[in-house]
Parts: sequence; structure tokens; C-alpha cells
Amino acid sequence: MSNKMEYKDLLNAYTVSDLKNILKSWEYTGYSKYKKNELIDAIEDTVNSSLSHLLPELNLDHFTIIFQLYQGKNVFNEFPEAARRLIELGLILEGMIDGQKQVLLSNEIYLSFNAFYQQNQDLIAFNTILKDYLELSIEMYGVMTENEFVEDFYVFNEGAIEREVIQNLLPAVIRNSSNSTSSKEFIHYFRLAEFEKVYLDLSQKHEIERKKIQPEMLQSFVQNLNSLDHECFDSVKQQMGKYLKGDEQLFNQTIDEMRVMMSYNHSMSDFLHLFSKKHEITEMQILKDLADDLIVINNELPHWELKGNAPVELVSLKNQPVIKGEKVGRNDLCPCGSGKKYKKCCLVK
Repeated sequence: MSNKMEYKDLLNAYTVSDLKNILKSWEYTGYSKYKKNELIDAIEDTVNSSLSHLLPELNLDHFTIIFQLYQGKNVFNEFPEAARRLIELGLILEGMIDGQKQVLLSNEIYLSFNAFYQQNQDLIAFNTILKDYLELSIEMYGVMTENEFVEDFYVFNEGAIEREVIQNLLPAVIRNSSNSTSSKEFIHYFRLAEFEKVYLDLSQKHEIERKKIQPEMLQSFVQNLNSLDHECFDSVKQQMGKYLKGDEQLFNQTIDEMRVMMSYNHSMSDFLHLFSKKHEITEMQILKDLADDLIVINNELPHWELKGNAPVELVSLKNQPVIKGEKVGRNDLCPCGSGKKYKKCCLVK
């Protein structure tokens, strides 16, 4: 819901702990012994002085949330990372007001966003493209260095924005991303724990070219709500549904786990074994139907270990005549270069 109340009036509905968390998100210091009215004053002063520095880092997702909220519409579920950031910063307030949970936006905050939007639409559009490009890169590659990403985007954007500008915006873009995090000058998938090992392994696969992101790929990624999901995921969702009891969050976590396993160093049989054991599935027909869909997904989605290529694309990448040679054993490394054993890779294709 939208609200015309003054920002300080809205903050009064918060607990001392909530107010301290807002100051913490702004990296404010020295507030530990503040009383409630002092915390409110500090937050208002911080917002007034810092909002102008924050706005250039925000993308269209943040502005869409603010503009829709001002019209009484809550679109948090469509832009969860952007909503989380706005709440964390105290620009959108969420809590129990008069016994009901409400989402509140002050008129002052809205006016600041609106004024910035009217004057800086090109900058907001650039931040949005940068975020989308980052999320697509991580979906495809799994891990890359910050310098690699800056150079890739610089080339993709045809040098229109200086590398230094991209580098300076990168921390905020990573923070606002739904699938990326950074550690030790690496950007990597947020659930990828052994990212340094993955990067080393990818770097050693010289025979596979890293797939370059094209404008039409990015456009498709955005139009499909930032998803590389194959249509087979709908079938998988139906089959998993009765075991996941309609829990959307659990389904997304399960699919996420499957993507990580299939994209790097695990076969789909590993995932099927883990899934059937976790949910006590003994019906072979269920597992067979799942396996059929997973084969299609596995073959057509980009793999981190294949540098953003799908397995079906490797044929065109190599484009070499077939030469009869030594027979490949079931337990030998697959000649396609995936790093898996032959029996768990191209043998089944």
C-alpha cells in the first residue's frame, strides 16, 4: 500500500532493533547507545544525505517497485532481490502497523525516486542491462574473475561505457543480483562453494571455447523473466509436486540443487539418487519419467564445465571429421571434453 505519512512518523512504528538494523545497512556507526528518537533522527539524516549517492546504483527493478507501490500495488515477488535491498535500507518500511502487516512508502522517498528517474533514465537503463548481463553470465559460466566480466561487458556494450565506470558500479550490481556473489576478486554463482576449483578446471579446458553472449541471448533471458529454464522444467515440476507438497520455495531450491549438480561435475543419475533418497521415492516409473526430462534439460541447458555451452552445441563447435581410433572404455574420460566418465556422458546419447 502507499502512504502519505511523513517518513519519521512511519519509523515510529518500528522497534529499536529494527531501527538499528536500518542504520547498519547504511554502514552508520556509533548508534549502539542511541534511544529510539535518536535512531529515527539518525536514519532520516542518513537517508537525506545518502540517498543521492545511492540512487545512481539502482536499476529499473527498484524503481518499478517504488512506482507500483505508490499506486497501491505490491510487486515484491517479481523483484525479490530489489525488494530486499529497499527494505534493508529502510526506503520501504515493512512491519506491524495497527495490528496488521503492511508495506509502507513515504511520499518523500517516492518524490526523490521520481525526480531522479525523470532526469536519469539512461543511467537507470544502463544499470539494468549491466545487472541482466551479470545474471546471464553467471547462469552460463558459473564463475569468472571481476576483470573478465568488466572486459566482456565492455566489448558487449561496444565500448560505450568506460571500463572504470563498469568496475565502480560492479559491487552494487552484484549486491542487487539474484544469483551472483563475489569473493577474492571472483564473481560466482551464489551457491557455488568451490568456485576457485571450478574456475581452475574451466581454465584448463582449452579445447572448448567460452560461449559469447549475444544481444539476442540477453533479450531472450530478460523476456523469459531472467531464466534459462527449459520447458521440461514444467513437466519436472508436475512430477515432483506430490513429493514437494506444492511448496514453491522447496521446488525452486530442488531445481537449484539439480542445476548446480548437472552444470558441474555430477551426472543426472547422481541427482536422481539424491532426490529419490531424500523424498523416499520407490516408484521406478516416476524416476524414469524424471530421467527422460532431465536428459533433455541436461543436453540443452548451458553447462559451467562446458564454458557456457550446451552439450548439444559441442558438435558444431568441434566440427571435425570422425576418425576411427581406439575404443573408449565406459570408465574412461569422455572424449567430448566434459571431464565426466564416458558412461555418464556421451554413452547415453
